[in-house]
Amino acid sequence: MKLTKLNSLLLSLPILATSGSAFAINDFDMSAYYRAGAASTSNTAEYKKWNHQKVGRLGNEHDLYLGLGLGAEVFQDDQYDVYFQSRLVYKSDGATDWESMNADDTDFMFKEINVAVKGMITALPDSTVWVGKRYNQRHDNHIIDTYFWNVSGSGAGIDYIPVGDGLLSVSAIRSDKSDQIFDLTGGLDGSVNDVKTVNVNIFDIRYKGIDLWKNANVEVGFDYGMPNESTDYDGDANVDNGLLSTVLITHKDKAWGMNKTVIQYGTNGFSAALFKDHAGKNYFINTEEDSSAYRVMNFGLINFNETFTLAHSAYYTSSVDDIKANQIEDQTTLSLVVRPSLRWDEHNKTIMELGYFDSTNGLGQDDSGSKITIAQAWSIGKSFWARPELRVFASYLKDSDDKSEFGANKDTNVIVGVQVEGWFK
Repeated sequence: MKLTKLNSLLLSLPILATSGSAFAINDFDMSAYYRAGAASTSNTAEYKKWNHQKVGRLGNEHDLYLGLGLGAEVFQDDQYDVYFQSRLVYKSDGATDWESMNADDTDFMFKEINVAVKGMITALPDSTVWVGKRYNQRHDNHIIDTYFWNVSGSGAGIDYIPVGDGLLSVSAIRSDKSDQIFDLTGGLDGSVNDVKTVNVNIFDIRYKGIDLWKNANVEVGFDYGMPNESTDYDGDANVDNGLLSTVLITHKDKAWGMNKTVIQYGTNGFSAALFKDHAGKNYFINTEEDSSAYRVMNFGLINFNETFTLAHSAYYTSSVDDIKANQIEDQTTLSLVVRPSLRWDEHNKTIMELGYFDSTNGLGQDDSGSKITIAQAWSIGKSFWARPELRVFASYLKDSDDKSEFGANKDTNVIVGVQVEGWFK
């Protein structure tokens, strides 16, 4: 949803209309992603999500989350188009009515504050120069809540430079990391004795718009991470530079749906990032020198007919060269998730989600599990993406290796709850 000419809100925000201002607000935009709900469990004292990026997120998210974006076109003439973007994010476990900003389970932050100027470079009138902090052309797999390529943060860049039949974008992002040093002299409690910061600069270059076949195109990108020790750093982490390469093939068809295939390869700090969320901005310095890994992912949505759809996700990640010290085998993760949905009418649907994963940490320790969720949902339309969506759900979780994952001698858990998820933009 785009809110234009939102005069009533602007009147309540005099800071945007300061007398003597050199510009006028032409359009005011609001966007958001949100989720909230509550649930009870059979074996754990509180409802917590469990491996949701491996077995699926439906009926497996306990937190309250709001990302609220506020943007405005602040200047426009025959040459320039200037846009200001901000985004606030609030997150908590949603367990109480009064959740203080100072509580350990509560986060509140600005995730975006930037200005983008189209037309700044005369020779590139359709390109955009941006400076600040922003979500930098992120790519995600929705049903497992994973941003597999995300180079967001503070920095600057130029977007959509025409090159051949496609568009080139370049940026430089700052994304520092910390090396945790553990003090075990007082016992094996693993308490953190000190945290030393490592500066990380990430250079991102991507090119998209290459047509492969009808309704299909490819985007390719390279990210180069350059960590360096800060003045107070005295740790022993791997601060070698690393490379992340990504190929993203997208096929969309209005009739049957959408499919995306991702191939990624990372070295040093990017190797461990391929086992986690937000590969790109995440650069893990506690890896072995010359480590490397790859990830192959396929996900999408199939519309079988007017009433039955199937969302799906599959990925496999494996180390190539050792990521951890004393690694004796490849570190791997296999994840399979399907979400079939049966529409009853314009607004009501029944959803099921089945998920399975199997992994090894490379040190001979295996981990695997599964999830089954059934949900009855109401949404504002027939589309899989129609939001908001209100759900009543029941989930069954099974841990196949840790027999006490959900309490003493408890390897299963049942969750019954409600959730709303939505977005507008």
